[in-house]
Amino acid sequence: MDVWGSQNTVAGEQMAGEEEDWELAESGKDALIVLLDIRKAMLSPYPHAAEGPPTTWFHAVVELVIKLLKSKVIANDNSLLSVIFFGTNKRGEAGTLGQVFELQPLDYPSVQRIKDLQVHLFVFCFKDYSVEDDVDSESSYQPAFSVGSLDELMDGSLRKRFRKRRLTTFPLHVTKGVSIGVELYALVVAQRKNTPVALDASTNTPLRTETKWLCEDTGAYLTPDQIKKYIDYGGKRVYFTRDDVVQIKHYDAPGLQLICFKPSNSLKWNENIRAPYFVYPCDGYIEGSSTAFKTILNSMVKKKKIALARLIARKTSEPRLVALVPQEEVNDEMGQLQPSGFNVIFLPYLDDIRDIPVGAVPTVGQEKIDAAKNLISKLKLTEAPNFENPALALDEEILEFDESKDTTLPDAEGFGQGEVKVDTNGEKDAITSFRDVCGAELLDASNSKRKSSTSGGRKTTTKKSAKVKEGATGKLVAEETFDKEEWAALTASDAIQKKTVAQLKAFLHAHGAAAVGRKAELIDAVKSVLEG
Repeated sequence: MDVWGSQNTVAGEQMAGEEEDWELAESGKDALIVLLDIRKAMLSPYPHAAEGPPTTWFHAVVELVIKLLKSKVIANDNSLLSVIFFGTNKRGEAGTLGQVFELQPLDYPSVQRIKDLQVHLFVFCFKDYSVEDDVDSESSYQPAFSVGSLDELMDGSLRKRFRKRRLTTFPLHVTKGVSIGVELYALVVAQRKNTPVALDASTNTPLRTETKWLCEDTGAYLTPDQIKKYIDYGGKRVYFTRDDVVQIKHYDAPGLQLICFKPSNSLKWNENIRAPYFVYPCDGYIEGSSTAFKTILNSMVKKKKIALARLIARKTSEPRLVALVPQEEVNDEMGQLQPSGFNVIFLPYLDDIRDIPVGAVPTVGQEKIDAAKNLISKLKLTEAPNFENPALALDEEILEFDESKDTTLPDAEGFGQGEVKVDTNGEKDAITSFRDVCGAELLDASNSKRKSSTSGGRKTTTKKSAKVKEGATGKLVAEETFDKEEWAALTASDAIQKKTVAQLKAFLHAHGAAAVGRKAELIDAVKSVLEG
């Protein structure tokens, strides 16, 4: 069987290993219905409130809903939201349930839109009981995911979520006459900045961009059929149309072509060069695909095998060699944790693998390893840091600036913990022990050498100088007198010329003489004081 085809192909515009740029079709809108319990228990004081006026659990939840609305406005996800109170004395429109009041209805609901909605319910209540006390909770309610704190709920609600839509549906060719319908999913997609929308300056209505081509000779608009591309070949222009480009890029129909099976240990961990896809059976494409898919998957798991296949994601994609790694279904008491299917691992080409010379790794003594282990064991991390994408963070800061702690800076508070820094039982603390083992004396010697070299060019004065301060009368008062013998020696060696005007005036003020005139006059006044 010819797996790779026999026709001559031309590589597409996309580079090997580049992720597919999928355009996902919207399948309706999301609706969020917030059910808020406003009975007496919800009006009790909220113990975790910040500094300010006292608040209740009800106010804290309303603040969460307000922040959620703001995040949806910024994200512009085109979803619907409704707020409903239950446990109230006020009743809504006729026909509604008792003690239920709809505060904010969904905008203009219709029968078709309700069918297309994917509804999520958030229930805020103080106790998980119904209005009536004689209702069996086990028969009325299904297990739910409880939230431990309001901060945890707020963090999870404001986090942007992405629905896992299928990218495409195509056949998995097992043999020449046997095919299975499968769906392709991208579990990890790189998040990019939102596309900017041009608005009208006066009305703020979104604008649509249109490009039109003009003929240089006639000035008339050209239709797409009148525009042709060409390449120069042999001194002539070879024209081709858009359909010709599509035909050149077309290699084969989209799908997975099974090649062979190999042991699971033959797949190396470093052969995964990009985020994998996921394949799941689809009975809507080929009837009976789930049964055949599950049979192949169970056999591969039992025999510890993986499959090699050729993947063509869409008509303009180049063929890629992939490994199909089986994944079994995992369930717990709450439901399914992971589905059954195949992880599509992209395998590298031969020129993608490079032999990089690896230098010798320096060996470290066991004493240094033990000291490092001791230091790490003393440190305590309250939470794992989250590093944001700088490009996306800059785009979000334009909309709203949010002050946050820089988690990339050293944790001075963490290193100052008692177990790390303070001596215990007469032993050295973990930081000092680690520095001593790894050559702290060399670091101290280097620091002292740097300090001495930095201060070598500075001149220091060891002689005492008079400190003059301003008294209550506004005149300068001598706090400490100058030594006349030292200044007489400076005068005899003519070194007094190196003194500054301020020093000369300070000497004269210290001895009660007038300090007026230029530097030469001040030196003469100093000599007069020394002679007198």
